[in-house]
Amino acid sequence: MARTSFRNRTTPTLSAHSRPQTALRTLAIAGALGLVLVAGLLLTTSTSSLGGYLGPAGVGDDRSNNLWLELAHAAGSDGSAYDTWSDISGNGHDASQSNGRRPLFRDAAGYTINGQAVLHFDGTDDFYAIPDHPDINTGGPYEAKTIALVFRTGADISRQQFLLDEGGNVRGLNLYLDGGNLYFGAYNLANDDATTPWPFRYVATPVQPSTIYIALLSFDFGQDALKGYLNGSLIGTVSGLGRLHNHPDDTGIGGVNQNSYDHRGVVKNRKPFGGDIAELISYNAVLNDAERKVLLNYLGAKFGVSIPFDYYAWESTHAAEVAGLGAEGGSLEDDAQGLGMLRVHSPSDLGAGEYLIWGHDGTDIQAGDHQNVDGIQIQSRLARTWRLSETGDLGTVSLVFDLSGRNDLIPADLRLIIERSGDNFATVDVAPQAGTYDGLTHTLTFTGVDLADGDLLTLGSTSGNFPVEFVSFAATPEAGQVLLQWATASELNNDYFEVERSVDGATFDPLQRIEGAGNAQVVTTYETRDSAPSAGRSYYRLRQVDFSGSFSYSPIAEVYLSESEARVLTVFPNPVAAGSPFSIRYSGHSRARLQVLDGAGRSVLQESLPAVSHEQEITIDSGNWTRGLYFVQLQPEGGEVQSQQLILR
Repeated sequence: MARTSFRNRTTPTLSAHSRPQTALRTLAIAGALGLVLVAGLLLTTSTSSLGGYLGPAGVGDDRSNNLWLELAHAAGSDGSAYDTWSDISGNGHDASQSNGRRPLFRDAAGYTINGQAVLHFDGTDDFYAIPDHPDINTGGPYEAKTIALVFRTGADISRQQFLLDEGGNVRGLNLYLDGGNLYFGAYNLANDDATTPWPFRYVATPVQPSTIYIALLSFDFGQDALKGYLNGSLIGTVSGLGRLHNHPDDTGIGGVNQNSYDHRGVVKNRKPFGGDIAELISYNAVLNDAERKVLLNYLGAKFGVSIPFDYYAWESTHAAEVAGLGAEGGSLEDDAQGLGMLRVHSPSDLGAGEYLIWGHDGTDIQAGDHQNVDGIQIQSRLARTWRLSETGDLGTVSLVFDLSGRNDLIPADLRLIIERSGDNFATVDVAPQAGTYDGLTHTLTFTGVDLADGDLLTLGSTSGNFPVEFVSFAATPEAGQVLLQWATASELNNDYFEVERSVDGATFDPLQRIEGAGNAQVVTTYETRDSAPSAGRSYYRLRQVDFSGSFSYSPIAEVYLSESEARVLTVFPNPVAAGSPFSIRYSGHSRARLQVLDGAGRSVLQESLPAVSHEQEITIDSGNWTRGLYFVQLQPEGGEVQSQQLILR
């Protein structure tokens, strides 16, 4: 029977909110005080938990988390205009801009926030719009809202600039800069019910130019409180609120979409923001204290922002997909996963002021490691590791790993392994624990796990080494081709590599076969080229095949070529005898016009070429053309002319 080994495989595209909730927590809620029983512990809570575990940091799900815009799971080319900022909450409320007012995607060094991509708004006319929807602004009346925004101010903070505008000039919520201050605003000026109208309410605090901030606005009709938090600190609370009714006009990000309202009155023009925005999270709910602190630990770790309740110590090495559990002043968050593959729930002894926060190192989930293991009980492991911080003692918890992206693994071989001695899993510090696999949900559950502050954990396998350990795989555009380079640290029974290409990241076609080294315990490097690449974005991977015929995949390498870069033109033989045929080889996506000019610039041939995705070759008879110099020109539709000289002898 085949046994599990951790090989490098290709990660499929998964929806974070498509995962089934396989072990919903058990809560007993009683009375107006909100008595919550969690694993035998009775907490008095003034704010109930949202439920769900797939929202940001594991806080809420797509029922409460109505909007989530972030860039860690988005694709973009540095410096390019960014059309659509996709909503990953599961609700489909994408922010978009189709004209010249598009912000720029920036992920190059010097532009990011703590290594995270940002969208740069030029302060002139850039902004996004989110269409009206009952989830956001045209339902209601709304009694609770929470909005978190990560941004970096520009050099100018004195001019009024709207970061977020949800509503119009009668009702709405907003975040804006004005006179060196950041304003958190809410208003409902119309007489809609017994709680309305109520005037513009706001809190404000000074900010600095060219500085990173996490702003959180909390609108709570039930507690009659509009609160503003900056980098986790409460900067003010104002009362005098009613319900917030239907507030249309499309939501604007980085500017006012149509009209808005501020502490002076109606705002009638764009008021564009000049700076960077990195993440926007919205809930149709007020987060309880524990949920708010877990969410801000996630944002603080991700963007390198200090917060007053930093419960996570591993931001420098394990800042990816941070999530957490906690309890605070009668409120709790006891089930969390977020976008990651690790879910933690059911703490047996969760008390007020106790937190468990975790994140991973960002290693591709398809990568394996057979060197950093003890080699006796555990033969190979996932290269990805998770690190956790525990404040207090939550007792035991259940860990659930979503294995839907690793269907090559044999669950019976898998063990939870925990590193505590600092030797990177070279010795067994905690007895490896077997889990329970659910084939329907593709989840592996470990129950009764007693974790400690600082634990490093991953999944190990009790069976054999994987045949190839990849060090790197890269695709680089070069002179109209794509240079493919990879290296292996070791190889075992490696027959060959098959280079594959895809234009959508899902369906791959084979390109060429490269022989492997067989068996090697030293670094081995490989190089080849795609001589006829496709225009636009392409994806490459390697299918590594053993002598036995079994195979695995490398991580995916991504590359982008413009139409002019990708459409390669080759003329041969050259020179050619007058009256003899010659050939033209070309590639590219769009249709193109082929033309041959003589030395005087007169056209001797014109042809229309169809769009192609692979290299094509056509033969042309030079017929009665006279000897001399000719120019073969290829012009893609909407692209630049490529030209090659042809000599007829």
